[in-house]
Amino acid sequence: MSWAKGSFVAKSIPMFFAHCFGRGACIMMLRVCSVLFGLLSFQSMAAEIDIAEIDIIDISVPDAEKVKVKLWVDHGLDAVSKTLGPLPQKRIEIEVIQQRNAREPVPFAEVIRDNPIKVKLTVDAFATLDDFIEDWTLYHELSHLYLPYLDYPSFWLTEGFATYMQYVVMLNSQIINRQSFIERMRDGFIRGANQIKKHPGRLADVADDMWQRGHLSEFIGLVRRFLLKLIIN
Repeated sequence: MSWAKGSFVAKSIPMFFAHCFGRGACIMMLRVCSVLFGLLSFQSMAAEIDIAEIDIIDISVPDAEKVKVKLWVDHGLDAVSKTLGPLPQKRIEIEVIQQRNAREPVPFAEVIRDNPIKVKLTVDAFATLDDFIEDWTLYHELSHLYLPYLDYPSFWLTEGFATYMQYVVMLNSQIINRQSFIERMRDGFIRGANQIKKHPGRLADVADDMWQRGHLSEFIGLVRRFLLKLIIN
């Protein structure tokens, strides 16, 4: 990384986030961006954060599937922490709920910002371990935990960050290969660029409009383009 780029990350990003989201959010995002851009090692970040206490709660998961589900959750936690460092929370609950007649390994998931923070996963407990590991949902939801809570107008940023990081985690864990990662990112950039042409305006307004109309993939592509501009400008 050149000195010019390093100076941009060190000065422009915190000024931008502090202006938009406040000092607390700025500090958290700067730490994550510093790791992503190579300015701070995972080891030095980990040395400053205590290991989170994780409680895994399974609801209506058949006894025969409990070990497999726990292996999957443990794998996801390990994969995400190897890319982004230790989870910043002191305690997290991961709630796994069996859904009958599910058509995919994880049909629904969400982060609940309570005390403690909860990651709620609705699953098909009968999916294979490989199917669970190859599903992006757990990596996505855990990535959300590395940013503070942002209100709805800033939803585009937290969702875009989590979607980008799910692919980085999957690449680093060899769940997808480099070519697949590049193709997914390129497709997202193209969709985002096309939507900017169709619906010009402020980034927050354009992203909100895409989300309201259900254009999730275009919405994510737009955010990727924004993050890329922060890096290369």
